[in-house]
Amino acid sequence: MEPAPLVPAIWAFNDEGQLVCLPSQDSQELTVDRVQPEKPSPAAIAAYLAHLTPLQQERCDQLRAQGWDDEGIHNFFSLLENCIKLLCARLREQGRTEEYIGQLAEQCGREITDFSHLRRPLETPGEEDLQLQLYLLAETRRQHQLMLGDERRVPSEASHS
Repeated sequence: MEPAPLVPAIWAFNDEGQLVCLPSQDSQELTVDRVQPEKPSPAAIAAYLAHLTPLQQERCDQLRAQGWDDEGIHNFFSLLENCIKLLCARLREQGRTEEYIGQLAEQCGREITDFSHLRRPLETPGEEDLQLQLYLLAETRRQHQLMLGDERRVPSEASHS
């Protein structure tokens, strides 16, 4: 029996923070040129930035002081939030309680890796992208360790029962 052909799909989070697979409307082969994220509209970015928490607003102000524009700030926060959502989905798969997951997600959002070295603009967009990717790699490793690998930093689920 031959395996079923792979169908291109999009992975996204639903309203409950669960990772779901959405089949692509276009079943043609995906190429790097065709896999470009859609840019949010300036209105969507402004609406997003208008509803930041006080801690996020403080970070937003720091990024602006470092030369970041609103689109870059929006992307920065979105990337960090998506990583936390993915880790929350993995914890749900493990059967963790929502209270426990919420505590870890909150802690991840509070204890972000220092980003004071992420100044803009740099010589080239490629340098900016590399700098950001290296930062995100370190931050996602930290988040992963906190949420999936080091449960000593928050109260255990058993202590809430």
